[in-house]
Amino acid sequence: MKKIFVVLFVLIWSTSAFSEEKTKTVTAETKIGIVDLQYVIDESETGKKTKAVLDALIREKEAFITEKIKTKERFREEIEKQGTALSEEAKKAKLRELDAMEREITKLIDDSQAEVQRIQNNMKENILDELIDSVIESIGKQDGFAFIFPAGIILYSKDKVIDLTDTVIQRYDEFKVPKKKTK
Repeated sequence: MKKIFVVLFVLIWSTSAFSEEKTKTVTAETKIGIVDLQYVIDESETGKKTKAVLDALIREKEAFITEKIKTKERFREEIEKQGTALSEEAKKAKLRELDAMEREITKLIDDSQAEVQRIQNNMKENILDELIDSVIESIGKQDGFAFIFPAGIILYSKDKVIDLTDTVIQRYDEFKVPKKKTK
């Protein structure tokens, strides 16, 4: 995602920075802002709600998988208890069934991890889209910023770089949960 931002900003900057009109407006007092996007995602109300939803999903998946593991272990113990009482053919059949249970559990774990990762990525992408489309662009226009970059992108700037992270969190929370009007 960071690579997309960098490429996007470089393309926009290179197109606008080299036109004469735009070059005249860039002065020694150009306002440059940065935003720690991961911190915004983690600390905004929407981000916290998203994390709570993901944590609940993870707990649900873990509980289901744990139950499957317990069932498999009880089955293994049953096979061990019946050890000599089982015919060789019956023992092989039960061991094949035990192997199938283990494969099922491994598949459940892999599928669960993939599902959680996919949902997490989608939620993160939705938050970032909202942030950029509504909040960050608004801050840039209203507060006169020439550039706003994700934190960690700018290695050097002769102009002062302003950290907008807390402002973005505040405005994003206001955007997502408008305050109720008092009469």
